[in-house]
Amino acid sequence: MLDVGCGTGATIDFLRQQVGARAMGIDLSAILLNTARQKGGDPVVMRADAVALPVKRGAFHMITCECVLSLVTAPMAALAEFHRALRPGGYLVISDIYQQTVDGAAPVPWAGTGGCLRGAVDRQTWYQRMVSAGFSVALWEDHSDLLKKLAVQLVWAGVPLSRWWGGCRENTGAARSRPGYGLLIARQTAA
Repeated sequence: MLDVGCGTGATIDFLRQQVGARAMGIDLSAILLNTARQKGGDPVVMRADAVALPVKRGAFHMITCECVLSLVTAPMAALAEFHRALRPGGYLVISDIYQQTVDGAAPVPWAGTGGCLRGAVDRQTWYQRMVSAGFSVALWEDHSDLLKKLAVQLVWAGVPLSRWWGGCRENTGAARSRPGYGLLIARQTAA
C-alpha cells in the first residue's frame, strides 16, 4: 500500500498496526518526513512528487491520497501515475475537499484562493477524472459534517479559517458553491 502525501505517517502507522498492511509513503515535505522517521516504528517514507512516483509499474494493491489532489498542480498527471503504480484491479482511496453546489447551481472555480480550496472540484468532475484516468468509482461518500467539526475546532483553537483555507472569496449570484469533504474509492479498470 502506498500513501501519497503521507505527511508524518499517521495513515501508514494506522494501516500497519490495525490491519498488518505493508505500507509506505511519499511526501514533498522533508520536515514532515523527518517527523515520521523520528516517531519510530521504522516507517518506509521517501521524498517524492505525486506526479512522478519513484516506483515500478504495478507495485501496489492500494494507494491512498488524503487531502492531496486538491493541492496537486496537475491532478490528471497524478492520477495517471497512480494508475501506473497500481496492480491490475488495484484500489485508489481518495479523501479530499470538494465543491458542493448550493441550490443546484453550477460550481464556481475558486481561482485566487490558496490552501485546500485552490484545486477543489465538484463531485461530477471527480468522477470524470477517474474515468478518464482508467478507474471506475466503487464508492462515494460525503463526509462534510467532519469538515464542519474541524472548522469549529480550528476556530476554538484560535486558528483563523482564512489562514487554513488559504483565503476564500465570497461566492455570489446564482453560481454558488461551498466546501465539502468526500471519500471516493475507485478501482483500476484499464491497463
